[in-house]
Amino acid sequence: MASLLHLLSAASLCAGSAVIARPSVIPVPGIPSTPGVPLEAFVSYSIEFSSFPDFAGNLSAPNVFSDNLLNNLGKIQGTKPHIRVGGNTQDYAVFNASQDVTEIGIVDPAKSPDYPTTLTIGPSYFESYQTWPGTKFIHGFNLGRNSTVARQGLIDSVAYACKALEGGKLLHWELGNEPDLFKTSSQGPVRPANWTEQD
Repeated sequence: MASLLHLLSAASLCAGSAVIARPSVIPVPGIPSTPGVPLEAFVSYSIEFSSFPDFAGNLSAPNVFSDNLLNNLGKIQGTKPHIRVGGNTQDYAVFNASQDVTEIGIVDPAKSPDYPTTLTIGPSYFESYQTWPGTKFIHGFNLGRNSTVARQGLIDSVAYACKALEGGKLLHWELGNEPDLFKTSSQGPVRPANWTEQD
């Protein structure tokens, strides 16, 4: 403990001076005497909301390549990576319980050539969470779209998300992605110019 305190003290600025003292050299053994605590999912990934069904597939056509990749990473690090399903398109996605297809996305190159800025998802979207056993997820809910339909869609989607992520698959919920950009996004603002995070 004395060595750590000495190191912290030596690294701090001298009072009234711009001179920084050099820290002491502390020898560190090449092989630790006791193993450290393993970090669960040390390497994890974020997948854009609109792209998740492509990466994961669905119950009738799971993306085996992606699952094998996650399994291999899990063997190396001890647990499969955690997956955040969110990003910009979570705040463009509106849930429609009567939609037969997984998602309908419209890409407007003037707004974003990379992903749809008009996006509706149906109940089958949530099948993608069933294709990667042993994976924990962060699910992103749409906070950006500000309409009666979008708000009701968010509420209606909760039951599907809860069902899909039961049994230990849920790591966290995320309500909104970068709300500080809702009124200024170059992909098209989703809130009026006078909106603030306080609102």
